[in-house]
Amino acid sequence: MKVLLVNPPSPKGKILIRSYAGGYGIINTVEDMEELLPPIELMSIGGALLDKGIDVELIDYQTVDFNENELRIKVIQEGIDVIVTMLSPISWKSDSSFAKKCKKINNSIRVYARTNIIFEDLTNQIIKNSKIDGVISAWSIKDIDLIVKGELCDNMAYLDENNNFVISKKSHIRNIDMVPKAARHLADHKYYSFVQFNDIEDIDLPKSYVTTMHTSYGCSYKCGYYCPYVASEGNQVKMISVEKVIKELKEIKSLGIKGVSFRDPNFTYKKQRIIEMCREMITNKIDIPWWCETRIDKLDYELMRIMKEAGCIGFDVGVESGDEEFISEHAKPGLKLESVHKFINTVKELDMHCALLFMVGLPNEKPQNIYKTFKLILDLDLKFNEYNLTTVLPYPGTHLYSDAKKRDWIQVEEDMYSYIKPMVRNNTLNKDAIVKINEFKEELNEMIKKRSQYSKHEWSEKKLEFERRVEKWALKNQC
Repeated sequence: MKVLLVNPPSPKGKILIRSYAGGYGIINTVEDMEELLPPIELMSIGGALLDKGIDVELIDYQTVDFNENELRIKVIQEGIDVIVTMLSPISWKSDSSFAKKCKKINNSIRVYARTNIIFEDLTNQIIKNSKIDGVISAWSIKDIDLIVKGELCDNMAYLDENNNFVISKKSHIRNIDMVPKAARHLADHKYYSFVQFNDIEDIDLPKSYVTTMHTSYGCSYKCGYYCPYVASEGNQVKMISVEKVIKELKEIKSLGIKGVSFRDPNFTYKKQRIIEMCREMITNKIDIPWWCETRIDKLDYELMRIMKEAGCIGFDVGVESGDEEFISEHAKPGLKLESVHKFINTVKELDMHCALLFMVGLPNEKPQNIYKTFKLILDLDLKFNEYNLTTVLPYPGTHLYSDAKKRDWIQVEEDMYSYIKPMVRNNTLNKDAIVKINEFKEELNEMIKKRSQYSKHEWSEKKLEFERRVEKWALKNQC
């Protein structure tokens, strides 16, 4: 048996990063995207199949041009039995169209699409339209050798013999160490890069040969109301043993890979575990720069110092809002703005880097809260690569999505490619307010991008003028 793993091309004119947002993915224009991460999900499936002695090959059509006829010839000449492709909610139309093309090559070939979450209505539509044999979710990896042989297992959706849509029961891998390690040798990592490594100029960091890796899955925090990690990975944190993490890092190094972006929702969830991991990285001379995502309240000087010694370059950390009361009630309970300032100071003291993650447009958020968010970004004196300011998206599977659907907050116009549509309003912000907030957001980003063009006095004046305009708008529209 031979299995072909295929990462579909991005929608035309776009670049898709499937690993972000808990596997929902993010999408951007070719001009604006500064990175490309490897298809770690397919490489993990590859590892599981190779462990069972099944022949596997991987093609990433985000790194090579897609030619339908060339794929057809390859599949027929090489006797491919099964194709496993990817399906992301944010690019479901182009992904399902690609899966349909794969199935049309030869109806006897089994075709499966791998996704993080199986949404009933969407998945039913995709399977019936594309004629593929099934959609498999993340945990189907435990039975992937049986699935590619045509067996019906847990964690998948398919049509039964009567053409009825079926979603099989969900089941998990109890011992997370039993998850097969990714077969990274299947993909040429010279194509893959990470935005934070690309943007940092004061140290020499890899601009290619970057991979991703998990040391844990799941998130137990209350921000799961809007955050996709809980929907895709669950609210119980499942941690891979330090021994297995180090073994995988050694293999990564042996492949000539030069950098790692850890995709754990909360990398430093258990402090002592990370200290042990870092000590093992140092002892085993891993010597690979890495980046992680975590929470400010799960970091301190001692931990950050040993992380740096082990190769950590920096952190993505969620702040969400510049209004402490709003953070406490609606975003990240327990996070204080004093902790944010302390964290920034520690990052500078250790000569590390960070990117603070902010969002606007959450339910119950008012113009005054948003003004404070913009002001905090300016008060912290952040560079453009030191923060990320987005408008909240109601990811399917989150409680926010349920509320947004129920209250008609979601954009009704059909999007060109995405299953994830932005909210046009919420319970405190109308459509005009959302539009204005996005205008302010874009203006702020452009200001900070061009900051080096201004003298100190000019920057101070420009910053003050922007803050006054946003404050005036917030006061006029206060609720």
